[in-house]
Amino acid sequence: MNWRRDPRAAVPRLQHDDAVKYLVEYHFGRLSPQLNAAVEAHIRECKICQRQGLGHAATERREVARKLRKVRPNKQRLSGRARGIILFLLVIAILQIAVFELTRGAFFGSHPSAAATPTATATPTPSPLTSSLAFDAASAGTAALSLSPDGKTLATASLSGSKPVVTLWNAATGKPGTTLAWPGQSAPGVLAWSPDGKALAAADGSLIGVWVPPATTLAVMLSLPAPPALRVYDVGAGTVLQEPDLTTSFANGTLLRWSATGSLSLTTPVAGTQPPVTDSGGQQISLWRTDGSHLFSDGKSGALVGTSSAGTDKHEALLSWSPDGHFLLWASVNRSVAVPPAQSAGTPSPSATAGTAPATGIPVPNAIVGTLAGNVAQGHGDALVWFSPDGRLLAACDRTASATALDIYDIASGRIVSQLAGACAELTPAALAWQASPSAVILAVPGKPIAVYPLGATGGG
Repeated sequence: MNWRRDPRAAVPRLQHDDAVKYLVEYHFGRLSPQLNAAVEAHIRECKICQRQGLGHAATERREVARKLRKVRPNKQRLSGRARGIILFLLVIAILQIAVFELTRGAFFGSHPSAAATPTATATPTPSPLTSSLAFDAASAGTAALSLSPDGKTLATASLSGSKPVVTLWNAATGKPGTTLAWPGQSAPGVLAWSPDGKALAAADGSLIGVWVPPATTLAVMLSLPAPPALRVYDVGAGTVLQEPDLTTSFANGTLLRWSATGSLSLTTPVAGTQPPVTDSGGQQISLWRTDGSHLFSDGKSGALVGTSSAGTDKHEALLSWSPDGHFLLWASVNRSVAVPPAQSAGTPSPSATAGTAPATGIPVPNAIVGTLAGNVAQGHGDALVWFSPDGRLLAACDRTASATALDIYDIASGRIVSQLAGACAELTPAALAWQASPSAVILAVPGKPIAVYPLGATGGG
């Protein structure tokens, strides 16, 4: 049917590109009534046309027709002034259409199938973590783990029948090796290798012991104080060297720093800088750690970091070697977190300033942890965080909501880049270790064998 000229034709339903094509002729009254009606019907229903200001097209067309009647009566020859007015109106109409076409990306022959509706850049969906290696089935009861500095040996604490043991595993194959007997009544809740990888420390609720593999008997075994407490041991002598002040240690963001003689002194981070994240064997010690930090509610609309009462029952603690491997700190303590006001709820923002919290409490090291601490402060569950040794990634279990996925964040962007569903319900801070080469996390989910989850290019943006 010839819509352009046949007055009997029904009003067609135009596609968007056809309606755009007819706009100039529509403005100057060169279409049939059916096509005029079709263009107007399309503009009324088209959200793109409405956003581009074409909703007044019918009014503008009538205005153009009125002015044309004034300058072109009875088809007489147009004066120069009339031709100028017509030309001016024509230019306005063409410019309006040109702006519209440029906005939708289809001006002068660009592809008509291009997306007409501009959309905001979507946040990429986190990629699921997939295991590349499952350890032997006997690893399913692991209570704590620690990877040796060379990445070759994974130490785990568990029960073998009713007897607590520490097992040394081949980290590359997932096969068990040496089994070390533990003299306590329950499995150790925390393990730590010395910086040179020559000694392994373990602690339960009452004992601390040190092996020097390949020897399978304890080289050192000492008693622990009742928590909360901090204690420094001289490993070689098998004696207590120091008991740092419980009230000032880690208070308001202060750190503990090793001396050459093995004693610990207080040090304050540089003002305006982010609180440091530390690991076993470093010169400084903080409660933000690569081997895991626990955030939990103080029951008074605040958040704490350190060892909770439930964690004490599970023998969780901070266990950290001095850089020379001669001394060992055991600490069961918690401190208030100074939650930045902007991080009280919502999505982490990498641009948020960490360390600008109120004067009391431990500042958060970044906005991601600030958001988790804000959620915990509302009294809804707890959270676990593990910082990667290279500072690029953060593994987190946000147990303030019903979701229990292990999230891997890219710290620079604040974005979750990888995720493992259903992993967090019963995890402890000692249940995850970072593997440097290849980049991976080693995870002991209760009731399941230990598994290795490669991170690949995670964190690259």
